[in-house]
Amino acid sequence: VKSKNVEVIEEDVLELHRDGDVFKLKTESGVEVLADAVILAMGARRNKLNVKGEDRLIGRGVSYCAECDCLFFKGLNVAVVGDGSAAAYAALLMTNYASKVSLIARKIEFSNRLLEELKNRGVVIVEGRRVVEILGEQKVEGVLLDDGRVVGVQGVFIELGSRGVLELTSSIGLLPDSSGYLKVDRSQMTDVEGVFACGDLCGPPLSLAKAVGEGYVAAVSAFEYVRSKRGGK
Repeated sequence: VKSKNVEVIEEDVLELHRDGDVFKLKTESGVEVLADAVILAMGARRNKLNVKGEDRLIGRGVSYCAECDCLFFKGLNVAVVGDGSAAAYAALLMTNYASKVSLIARKIEFSNRLLEELKNRGVVIVEGRRVVEILGEQKVEGVLLDDGRVVGVQGVFIELGSRGVLELTSSIGLLPDSSGYLKVDRSQMTDVEGVFACGDLCGPPLSLAKAVGEGYVAAVSAFEYVRSKRGGK
């Protein structure tokens, strides 16, 4: 890719917005990129903590999408669990709603800029610890850490890895279908003009061969779309 003079930015994308007739993307370090077309290829699977109490309390205080459920936690204490930019972004978002936000991370893997912003917004950083159990019977009451401490919270946002498709695309009016996948046409374009998608986030079969083929189609289609948009140049 680099041999073709393609600029590679090795950072997670935190925001995607439409700015007039172009798209504006913002990375974890604050870099802004303008684009005539966007190809989404981040996969569809959500990682779980796989700890006691997690499955039982889904929808009862356990969430995998801060942007979807933030309004349910106004004035409450919440914990965000994760090491990457998804967790940092979720924690920042929840400072607008929750009375107290704790970020629990085994190892901080996002930029110093995000870390400083979290501290400035009053987020409690618990680094070097992992959640071993989510506590509560009918609803979340806290999380148990591997050092024996209990953090009392009413909500737990599990945000592992990079930002997913729902968090990024809801801002441009693009939402998954009832099965959690993005609908695309034969050119791999989504319901939003100029936004293409490929791979697992477009639905089964979830295979490498399918993802590679769709990626090729999306790339060619995006190229033709941009060329047409620029008058064939």
